[in-house]
Amino acid sequence: FRSAPVMVLTALSVIGFHTLISHKEISFIYAALPCAIVSVGLGLSRCLASLQLWLKRPPSPRMALVIAICLTLATVVGQLVAERPFSPSGGQIAMKRLFALARTQPGMCGLGMVGAGHFPWFETGGYTYLRRAVPIYLTLSPQDFAESRDGFNFAIAERLMGSMMPGFSIVDCTLGYCLFKQEQGCQPTASHTISTVLRAINH
Repeated sequence: FRSAPVMVLTALSVIGFHTLISHKEISFIYAALPCAIVSVGLGLSRCLASLQLWLKRPPSPRMALVIAICLTLATVVGQLVAERPFSPSGGQIAMKRLFALARTQPGMCGLGMVGAGHFPWFETGGYTYLRRAVPIYLTLSPQDFAESRDGFNFAIAERLMGSMMPGFSIVDCTLGYCLFKQEQGCQPTASHTISTVLRAINH
């Protein structure tokens, strides 16, 4: 900050502003990266210059031990903090497993993602994991489910939702979510396809 206050403030303002937006993409903060990289470089250069002057008077063995312990702890904590945002959540693990299971099911002509007011669709991976040319539906209420249930013969939902899905039986469950199946075929409908629902949500 001392070396390049404008660059630091620019990086912080760009990142801070986009932190307020719930949708996240790395491209949102591209403008902050050059400023951040230059600022970090200048700051590191000042730190190294100060360290070089300080090392002309070597620290005592006790002080060197304290510094080594602090640096080790900082490294360990920094590593843990850095990895946490990239660790998959329980929902992501469940969705990955269930979508991988769904794509192996013979006779699947449509897949429903069924929720009561919400469904973690953003953790599913969508067609990246499904890899089947079948429609995906997102239903967030009993009415949505009733209007589109003929469009899919497999569904992913929380286990407790099973009682609200007559005609569907459990294929397998993981971490509180299950893959359900009904025996009848599909009658594709435009109601509540995932693209339609997400467009409505975003507008």
